Amino acid sequence: MFCAVCVAVLSLSCSKDGSQGGAKLELSQHELSWPSDSKAPQLVSVTANGAWTATVSDPDNWVLDIRDDKSFLVHPRSENTTGDVLTATVTVTSQGLTATVALTMLDITPELSVSPTSLSWKYNDLASKTVNVTSNCTWSATVEDETNWVISISGDKKSFTVRPKSQNNSSAERSTVVTVSAKYLTETVSCTMEAKPEAKLQIDKTSLNWSYNQTSAQTVNVTANYSWTVSFVSGDFSDWTLKTYSNYFTITPAAVNKTDSPITATFQVNSQGLSQTVTCTQRGDGPFINGIEYVDLGLPSGILWAVCNIGASSKSDDGYTFGWGMTTPYGSTTPSWTYYFSSIGGSGTSKDDCGTSKDPLKTYVAGGFNYSQTTKPGVEEGLNGTPYDTGYKYGYWRMPTKAEFEELLQYCTIVNSYYFKKGDKELYFPDGYYWAATAAENYAYGAYSLRVGYNSSLIMTNSRYLGCSVRQVYVRK
Repeated sequence: MFCAVCVAVLSLSCSKDGSQGGAKLELSQHELSWPSDSKAPQLVSVTANGAWTATVSDPDNWVLDIRDDKSFLVHPRSENTTGDVLTATVTVTSQGLTATVALTMLDITPELSVSPTSLSWKYNDLASKTVNVTSNCTWSATVEDETNWVISISGDKKSFTVRPKSQNNSSAERSTVVTVSAKYLTETVSCTMEAKPEAKLQIDKTSLNWSYNQTSAQTVNVTANYSWTVSFVSGDFSDWTLKTYSNYFTITPAAVNKTDSPITATFQVNSQGLSQTVTCTQRGDGPFINGIEYVDLGLPSGILWAVCNIGASSKSDDGYTFGWGMTTPYGSTTPSWTYYFSSIGGSGTSKDDCGTSKDPLKTYVAGGFNYSQTTKPGVEEGLNGTPYDTGYKYGYWRMPTKAEFEELLQYCTIVNSYYFKKGDKELYFPDGYYWAATAAENYAYGAYSLRVGYNSSLIMTNSRYLGCSVRQVYVRK
């Protein structure tokens, strides 16, 4: 019986103040409280007749500071933004006695707002969009449709981002809701991704037309809600130039159409399985025969004159120069009898070799071998149709004869020295000499030519080796 009573006395302790035998432990405070935004220390005095210790049950959220052997301080580590009441207990122990202090930090009135409250995306937009969160306590965010949407909370806990995981290729709108929670408060953000729009494709022109000599670009405007391409479908692509831009494309003929047939092509615009075609036509109704541009002066002979010299890129260009009967131009070579004879397949070296066996053109010149006085070299055919006809092409284009030059001078008015005009038509000759197919009548080393120059246009003879231009004529079929 005595032992049982002793055990009971030794285990006695008080949660507030107490004494046991000679031991004593008293605290000045047994309950402390703080508002949610206060971290102010509070003092607890300790009265004990022996050494004592103190510990706090939640050191992560509370600070216990023993000042001396008579008191200690206690306070919260930070403001309470959890939205819940924070509690803890300080336990003081001395000589088998314990006393406690209940700690309470009040919770706050929660606040929560989000901005914006709705977000939208195009069907192919995968960009992250930000939602700002204003709250005085801890908050969380969850997305309803985790399969198609992703959210990410910022490191500073002041915002989060939302984005679609993939583009919406369906015909139905895709949507979800993000719920933001703080204690018992909630806010929602609606997220919507539009359905993939139905493809549209329109062009403002389906056919393009050019005259034979037009080489300007024409524009086709494209209206489409998806990317589009344009490609060549038929024809000869080398006849056309295609350029594409953001919402239109241009097509240009590569050159003047020098044929008597139209040049055509088809282009196709494609977008999302839709297509539109553009047909292109460059008319072949220009004054061209076999690719050579001509002018019809309405002369009695009915012949047509080429607009440009052989080798010229325009009517004002001199073009190539040839010796009489040469089919290869001199180029940068200085004209000479030796080069001339070599070019036409002969072996002569001077004018004295003209009409001899060294001269391949001996048949066509005065005094040459096989030359008949009954068939003078001055006859109009001359070199026409022979392998030495510089202007010969396709059987109908050829060098003009002396008589045809004379017809030109007789029926045309010469304007500004170089324009031969008849009615509303004109023919331009750059300053220079122009070979006729007709050989000189009295000597083997000469041939007729037309001299065109300032205030002077006349027919004359020149040494055959000299470099002159050639202007072709066409005999109607």
